[in-house]
Amino acid sequence: MKNLDNQPDDKLFSKAFQLLEREKAEEMLRQHGIQRSGKIVRYDFRKKFNAWWMAAAILVIALSSLYLYQQMTPLGSLQLAENALSSVSSDYNFSVRSTDLPKLMLDVQMAFNKKDWTTMDTLLEEALSQSDSIDAQTKAGLHFYLGVSALQQDHFADAVLHFDPVIQTAGSVYARDAVWLRGLAHLKNNRLDLALIDLNATAREKDWTKSKEASMIIHALEDER
Repeated sequence: MKNLDNQPDDKLFSKAFQLLEREKAEEMLRQHGIQRSGKIVRYDFRKKFNAWWMAAAILVIALSSLYLYQQMTPLGSLQLAENALSSVSSDYNFSVRSTDLPKLMLDVQMAFNKKDWTTMDTLLEEALSQSDSIDAQTKAGLHFYLGVSALQQDHFADAVLHFDPVIQTAGSVYARDAVWLRGLAHLKNNRLDLALIDLNATAREKDWTKSKEASMIIHALEDER
């Protein structure tokens, strides 16, 4: 018969087993980068994701360098022209008024507000077809906005054709703007000599906000030649 007095206490045996199992578990966790501090088990992200952090840092540095390079690099003439054209619809809200064609002008205004250039072109052409009932200044205004619409659709040659009669109309309130926009259209159409004529005319208007933009494009063109 075995001496039961030498047998380990059940609670003590259970405790020892738990300690052994816990040590095995902690060793396995340590091998996988998980550490135990007191009663809190935390993950060592730096050990596991060190390469990811380095890659992220390199990406941030690269993007910052690209941004600084873009800020320091002067814009080309075409990019400056593109920037100027991007604000045309907001710079030149439709303003033609005609007592002879009030309903038609209202429809044009609505199409302009919606940037529905196709509908606007149709309405403006309809208004121009009634040339007997509109004066020269109104006709110049209609041509001006047909030019604006053409610019919005990247139809630069058409824009020039519509700005020409505006500039040729004596006393037209749209003439100065038409010269500026025609210069941009010539530039986008790669007619650089003609573009410079109009841009220089705009640059000489020192009291006008567009003068500075025209001067910047001129300087860019000179640097590119």
